[in-house]
Amino acid sequence: MSSNTRNINTSKVAQSKSTKNGRQAQPKRSLSGNCQTCGGSMNQYWCQPCESKKFMDNFKNWTSGSEAVDNFIHDIQTKAKTRFEVLDWIPYDRLSDVKPMAKGGFGSICIAEWLDGPRWTVNKGKLVRDGKTDVVIKVLDTMLECGSPKFFEEVSIAAVRTTYALRPIISKFFQLKACLQCSFSGAILRCYGITRVPSSEKFAMVMAYCNDGDLHQILRRSSDTVTWAFCLRTLWQIAYGLEEIHKHNLVHGDFHSGNVFVVAEGAIIGDLGLCRLVEDESSEGFFGVLPYVAPENLRGRPYSCKSDVYSFGMIMWEMTTRERPFQKRAHDVRLALDICGGLRPEITADTPDCYKELMMRCWDEDPDRRPTASEVTSIFFGWHFEKKNLQEFITAEILRKQMKDRNVEAEFHSQAVYTSRLLEFPEVMADNETGGESDYKTRQLELTI
Repeated sequence: MSSNTRNINTSKVAQSKSTKNGRQAQPKRSLSGNCQTCGGSMNQYWCQPCESKKFMDNFKNWTSGSEAVDNFIHDIQTKAKTRFEVLDWIPYDRLSDVKPMAKGGFGSICIAEWLDGPRWTVNKGKLVRDGKTDVVIKVLDTMLECGSPKFFEEVSIAAVRTTYALRPIISKFFQLKACLQCSFSGAILRCYGITRVPSSEKFAMVMAYCNDGDLHQILRRSSDTVTWAFCLRTLWQIAYGLEEIHKHNLVHGDFHSGNVFVVAEGAIIGDLGLCRLVEDESSEGFFGVLPYVAPENLRGRPYSCKSDVYSFGMIMWEMTTRERPFQKRAHDVRLALDICGGLRPEITADTPDCYKELMMRCWDEDPDRRPTASEVTSIFFGWHFEKKNLQEFITAEILRKQMKDRNVEAEFHSQAVYTSRLLEFPEVMADNETGGESDYKTRQLELTI
């Protein structure tokens, strides 16, 4: 399959120093001149009124087979303010070479080639489709209860009958919509559209495909590329993506290095399949990768934005060692209890003090003492662009070069699991109920590797 990572709009990684926290200035409305049809100004070759009319005129030419699904797509299309905010209906027969890839907590995953591609290319002043584009097909499973026509039909009812009993349905609808809109930011793996799998009649999200692998795979390939400059730039981009998720009133819920991808334009966050609304207080079992799960979640508390920040702290550690956290231990109830008791990965001696301080704040036992994603983004912006604490990172880079031949530990415990799975630890819950949490005293381990 050909590489089409260029289609992933990651404008936030252009590294503009003229904006705070990595947020690029919005393009001027007149950037692409005036619309030849109505004379109005356009936003990157996009005239919102005219494009909205085109979509409405084309509604009669396609259907998903469900009126509720059609209305869902119609709403997003007619409100799109740029070409990157469009959600396409993608007939399944326009997806070729479909191959199974994996199955996780979110549902089954396939890779395929979208014959048409998104309408993002500018040709002679007009937008045209990109052509063959590598994609990932993620089938919406029963966990979110939004993979069947019934879900969207219930949404239509919920829109006019906002009773207490229908609140979960409304919540899941806005959850899905927020996930899609969040992907339009460019900091998150793109969702191109929705399709329907004929064999199961389930709906699926068609998303961008990154064939270079995830962040951890990149970290293990070569020490030459994992410089401190690379780490700071990449972590700023990841923090920005996390901030975008939280701005949309979402938490990621399954945040680890396997869900971060590095493409030519920079780092982007993927797999929003377990994303949930911040106010979703469900805590009956959850999917995740144990070393990245915050202790309060292991104790049964619902996910929060600070849970994602804890996971970010683990990714910070992974960037310094190029190893997985707790890879030599079984990912079982004993590890869960130890994490709740204060166990954290060993911090290397060459880690800059300012970096170590932020990392320890991110994985603090108390969620209230952890920074927000916005604060983390601002700090990394200062380190990467404004060269704050520069001497610390220069010294760390010198040490890194001296130690770059150090072998990355390849040994993994046979029961160390780094794919998302259902995590249920009744023993941890029981320990919490008997006062285990209140008796906790931080045991931050600052050992030397």
